Amino acid sequence: MRDSPFSFADVAERINPAVVSITSTTVVHQDQRKNQQTRDFWDQFRQPSNPEDDSDRSEDFGSGVIVDPAGLILTNNHVVDKANNILVKLSDNQPFKATLVGADNLSDLALLRIDSPKKLASAPLGDSDGIRVGDWVIAIGNPLFYEHTVTVGVVSAKGRVNFSTPFDNYIQTDAAINKGNSGGPLVNTRGEVIGINTLVSMYGQGIGFAIPINTAKELLPQLQEKGHVSRGFLGIFPDAVTPGIQKSLDLPSARGALVKEVTVNTPAARAGIKVYDVITEIGGREIQSQTDLYRFVAGLKPGTRVEIKLIRDGKPMIVQAVLDERPLDSSEDQPQKPQARNNENGMPFDLGMEVEDMTPDLNRRLRMPPRIKGVVISLIAPVGPAVDSQLQEGDVITEVNKKPVASKAEFSRIVQEIRPGSYVLILYQRREDGDYQPFLTSLQIPE
Repeated sequence: MRDSPFSFADVAERINPAVVSITSTTVVHQDQRKNQQTRDFWDQFRQPSNPEDDSDRSEDFGSGVIVDPAGLILTNNHVVDKANNILVKLSDNQPFKATLVGADNLSDLALLRIDSPKKLASAPLGDSDGIRVGDWVIAIGNPLFYEHTVTVGVVSAKGRVNFSTPFDNYIQTDAAINKGNSGGPLVNTRGEVIGINTLVSMYGQGIGFAIPINTAKELLPQLQEKGHVSRGFLGIFPDAVTPGIQKSLDLPSARGALVKEVTVNTPAARAGIKVYDVITEIGGREIQSQTDLYRFVAGLKPGTRVEIKLIRDGKPMIVQAVLDERPLDSSEDQPQKPQARNNENGMPFDLGMEVEDMTPDLNRRLRMPPRIKGVVISLIAPVGPAVDSQLQEGDVITEVNKKPVASKAEFSRIVQEIRPGSYVLILYQRREDGDYQPFLTSLQIPE
């Protein structure tokens, strides 16, 4: 006799047969391992099967959920990425060799198939948009090889970003999630999958994240039919409109996505979009932030023609663009001229930094691409606008207030013309993930 009309055990009994354990084996050649300097975000979760073994064989393990009785299994891409062999074990311990049907690194989703002579138990997919913060949820998976572990918690938050990709939109939960839970289902009290458990915070307990199942449902047809996901691509590096940038560009609000770089021979370049444009609407949809832009454009089909509303030099404009397919490896005057205060080296110290000319030696040491011209930040003061704006030594400043900077003298001249108390817009390049990426910041010169 049950103590209450509802028990989490009822849900676990219905869903557990559809949860599988996954072991993936990867063979890495020694020369590849020696030459590889940077691993992607997910590789922090992959450990050699024996840390003392210097062999080329490594194993990863995780979970998955059967979403089709014919043998289709949804899991995380990082569980099976680069795997040479994928072994799936059902709830009755029956093993199957799985084949990879499709994978998508940006969403961290993968679709597997196993061939079973019998119809398999599958889990119903729910509506992740309908969940509320505070709703009960159940995580089922194989943490640390403890197969078919059931943990219970609540939805702690929605729309979380972990900065692993521009498309982060995680469900946060305090249901216990550990290594091995990745790819397993997050289930509501009706026994419907509303998320795919993906990662856990390394800095605290009770902070786990799951991919919303509605994201998976949108991508499943493409994963099954094409093996990958096609996304719309505009060809810009967008950034947030901070209060400082809003003042620097004299914008009516902080809404929109600021273009900090336009890639050549892309839809954005062909449409005439320029650096410092602020995109406020695409295809009739308002763009509130750079994340908004990424997600909306990626959700459109390549070849889609869109009308883009933007602000340039304080004036509204409309341009037309036809979206390309997103590349698989891709990751948007002062009337008064007072003399600025200078330090002993003749550099404006109000910005809290010093810069140096780009010499051949610096260029070689920084591995600077020829396309980048600018000055190198050689010193950041411990207190001042530069450090407050997250600038770092080694960053290469290419423009100040929309003006190209090719030398230390040019940088000094431009900054000296800026009125104290005004905001300075700085476009710079920083080396990340093996290549230089554009960044845009705004800082204020103290009065």
